[in-house]
Amino acid sequence: RDRYSRLEALSRFACTRYTFVIRGWLPARAVGELSRRLAAESSNTAVLRELRSRVPEQSPPVELANSRPSSHFEPLVKLIALPKYGTVDPTALVAGFFPPMFGLMLGDMGYGAIFAVGAALLLIFSKGRGLMRSIGIVAAASAFFTILFGALFGELFGTFGHTLGIEPLWRERFVASGPGKAEAVLGYLALTIGIGVFHVLLGLVLGIVNYRKVGDRGQLLGNISKIVGLMVLFFFVGRLVHVLPPVFTTIGAAALVAFLVLMVFQIVHEPVHGALLPLEVINTLGNILSYVRIMAIGMASVVLALLATLFGGMIENVVVAAIVVILIHSLNLALGIIDPTIQGLRLQYVEFFSKFFLGGGVPYSPFKRRGGIHP
Repeated sequence: RDRYSRLEALSRFACTRYTFVIRGWLPARAVGELSRRLAAESSNTAVLRELRSRVPEQSPPVELANSRPSSHFEPLVKLIALPKYGTVDPTALVAGFFPPMFGLMLGDMGYGAIFAVGAALLLIFSKGRGLMRSIGIVAAASAFFTILFGALFGELFGTFGHTLGIEPLWRERFVASGPGKAEAVLGYLALTIGIGVFHVLLGLVLGIVNYRKVGDRGQLLGNISKIVGLMVLFFFVGRLVHVLPPVFTTIGAAALVAFLVLMVFQIVHEPVHGALLPLEVINTLGNILSYVRIMAIGMASVVLALLATLFGGMIENVVVAAIVVILIHSLNLALGIIDPTIQGLRLQYVEFFSKFFLGGGVPYSPFKRRGGIHP
């Protein structure tokens, strides 16, 4: 492999009797060090020039540069693809959204504490480096938010915490019976949809930034049209259910006119894309409603934990009851880790990334010896 890399690198070298030329990519932060090394090695006879490529196929390779906490989420981004050079790197956004969404789905202090112990063991055995350490950091962040939301919801192994006198710091997300049952469910539903609105709109705004950088005017106008179309839907629906004041009828009408203008403009320049614009707005609304899965998984976790408590109370034999309770909670914890991980990543990749992410980046791979034998 080292010999192949050396042969491949020769195409970037040129040499005459008195002159040599080396061409290659280098991170901007390393240019100063290279300049000093060249000056020292060549007694100031080497010239270093930074050239900007104007040929699309010569796009620079990509090296993600994130802060230390966020960098551990880079493997989650690389599961899809590297972002195209010069576009938005979503690593910090994944670090900011995935752990809270995970915690909102599991949301239990007991499960979060067990998960935190597992994350700590991963960090201990990872010896401070590698993919295992990154998994441990992601797990630790997810465990933190699981405990946090568990405290806000007042959940400790489901409703078992209520028997110990634990009260929610904010509100319960599930009430088995009583007048607050519908309010708890609707509050949890509104929270998840609100997260979806913010997440998807943020993706559309980032898409405007990315498409402007790459010069894709059609996609840029498409994202603007989707934002305006969503505003029309939100304003009119808000007025129909009497949530918004009457002034939003006028604002919604203005937004509708703006959407129609954008649609006509799109039809003129890209007929197919413009004609399908209303369907794309509906599809974007579907992306927002997809965040209800956060509530669905969270409610399933609460109910399964409640069943463990109920079954334990119905069995007279203490040993058998303890075994049944432990087995059900173990199953619930396993599902509570797997499901939020899969669905949380799906919300990032499908609902969020699809609005702005431009892949196709080539990883930066500097020329260096990787084996123990000189090539």
